[in-house]
Amino acid sequence: MIIKLIPNIIFVLCLFLYNQSLSQTKEFTITIPESRDFTSQYKSIDLLDLRYDTLDNGFILSNRKKTNIVLSLSFRNQLNKALYASDTANAKHKLLLVLRKFKLVEKNDIDFEYGFCFMRAIIFANINEKYYRLQDFDTLITLNGTDVTDTLFHDASTNFVRLIEAGIEINPVDKIAYAYSDIVRIENDEKRIIPVYSTDKFTDGVYLSFHSFKNQKPDYAIEKIQYKWNTNPRIKVKNKEGRLITLTGNDVFGFVDKGVPYACTDHGSCIIERKNNELFYAAKSKVTNDNAEYEISVAVAEKLGSATEKALSAVKPPYGIFVSRIDYIDGSFMRVKKIK
Repeated sequence: MIIKLIPNIIFVLCLFLYNQSLSQTKEFTITIPESRDFTSQYKSIDLLDLRYDTLDNGFILSNRKKTNIVLSLSFRNQLNKALYASDTANAKHKLLLVLRKFKLVEKNDIDFEYGFCFMRAIIFANINEKYYRLQDFDTLITLNGTDVTDTLFHDASTNFVRLIEAGIEINPVDKIAYAYSDIVRIENDEKRIIPVYSTDKFTDGVYLSFHSFKNQKPDYAIEKIQYKWNTNPRIKVKNKEGRLITLTGNDVFGFVDKGVPYACTDHGSCIIERKNNELFYAAKSKVTNDNAEYEISVAVAEKLGSATEKALSAVKPPYGIFVSRIDYIDGSFMRVKKIK
C-alpha cells in the first residue's frame, strides 16, 4: 500500500515545488505605447544580449522576501511589439539592440522601499548586414516610497521604448560601419585600451576614483597605510602643500599596495582579482533575508585567485562571502554570487 502511494506523493511534491517556484517570480513586460507618433524605416529589431549573466534580471521584494524577475516573453518579441507601435508600413531595414546591462533591484528599510533600474544598451541599424551605431543608452533610475514596484517596472519599460524611439529617428548616413563580429567582441575591444585590464603590474598608490584606477595613474603616493581585509583602511598621504593628511576608504575608490590592488567598498578593503578579463572582489557580509538565497557558484569562485584564499578560509556563519564584479565603464560594484 505504501509503495502504491509513493508515485502520488512524488507528484504532489513536484506540483508543490513548481507552484512555489512560480510564486517566487514576477514577470517583466515592456508596455506598448497606444499612439503611433513615429514613422520607422526599420521593420524589425533583433537582440544581442551581452550581459554578464543573461538570466539575472534582478529582484523585487514581496512581503520583504526576494522575488526574482523573469521575462514574460523573450526580449526580442517584446522589443518588436514596441517597435510596431510606430508606423513601419514602408520600413525596409532592421535594428539591432545590444543589451549590456539590465537589472531591477529593490531594497527596504523599516518604512520605505528603494528601487533601482540599471540599464545600458546600444541601438544599431542593420543595413545589408552592415551595422551603424545609432544611439547609446546608459542610465540608473532610483526610486523610494512605500511601494515602488509598479513605478520601477513602468520606468524600466519606458526606457526601452525611448531607446527604440530615439534610434528610429537617427539617420545612419556618415556613421561608421561595423561587422556583427565587431559588435560581439565590443567589450573586449574597449577593455583592450584600458590599462588596468592589460597591465602586467599594478602601480602602487592611492586612487580617488575609478577613472584614475582604470588608467593606473594614482592620485597620491602612499606614505603610510594600515588595513586588513574587510576593514576600513587608514592611509597617510602628502597633499599638494606637502602636509601629511589621512584618508580612509570612504574617501577613495581604492589603492595598490606592494603590487596588490584593493577596492574600498562598504565592506572595507577588498582584494581585486583580474580573471578572464573581468575585475572581481570577494567581501565578507552578514547573511540576511535579502541575500540568503544567492546560490554557490563554483564557476565564479574559480575566477578568484589565490590572493583571497586565506581571507576566505577564516569566515564563519552567520557571515558569508559574496563576489562582486567591478563595472569596467563606471566602476560600480555589482554583486554576482554568494560563494561561501
